[in-house]
Amino acid sequence: MRGKTTRKCALALVPLLWIFGSANLAVLAAGEVTVQVKDVTVSAGQTVTTELIMDGTFAAFQGALTYDTDALTLEKIEASSLLSGGLTRFNQDAITGEFISGSFVSASAGNMVVDGAALTFTFSAGSNASGTYSFGVEQLLVYDEEGTLLTVNAVDTVVVPVTPHAPTQEPTPPPPPQEATPVPPAREPTPAPTTNKPTPVPPPPESTPAPTATDPDPNPSAGSGEIIFLPIVAVIVVAGIVLTVVRIRKNKRKDTK
Repeated sequence: MRGKTTRKCALALVPLLWIFGSANLAVLAAGEVTVQVKDVTVSAGQTVTTELIMDGTFAAFQGALTYDTDALTLEKIEASSLLSGGLTRFNQDAITGEFISGSFVSASAGNMVVDGAALTFTFSAGSNASGTYSFGVEQLLVYDEEGTLLTVNAVDTVVVPVTPHAPTQEPTPPPPPQEATPVPPAREPTPAPTTNKPTPVPPPPESTPAPTATDPDPNPSAGSGEIIFLPIVAVIVVAGIVLTVVRIRKNKRKDTK
């Protein structure tokens, strides 16, 4: 009877295991990570610890734990063995090693399967500390090995995920306006070369005919007139002389008688 009962219980659990296993695979396939930080109850002067519990498959994460800085002082942060495959760093003073804030960052070359406490935070309670204190996580970003941002589900913890912004690129200034290339003035059409007219050769000067020896007077008409006039005058003069001589002789004859 007991064997049959045990066998029946086992067969009944198989569907339940398949359902829960399928649900878990669905969460992982969806790229989700569960995060939780439990509250603490302290009194003055007490040392207390809390843990960042994560459940999922991822390669890197970063964030900062928020707490009541008036009542609690952060003493140290430690990474658990679940993150041994990666490199984890905290916000510490480079000289003293003092923890300045609850900031953390962890990265691995490949995906890590984490199911439990990833980080442990140790605090010392101040003189005015008393009661229960809650924690939160801000600027929480979780990535897989492909660099894909995963969804974070918070359990009883205030988680403020931040969507990373691509680095803002300064707007490229518009190129300076290019000066308009001046349009060259329209070239006046080059006049066709004129055919050189031959320089007129001046006519040779008319040679003045030299006066001939037989024609000393260039005005022959005037000369012919003078030639006609002179014989007439000579005849008249001679006639006058003859008449005068005749008269003188007649007068002498009269006187002699």
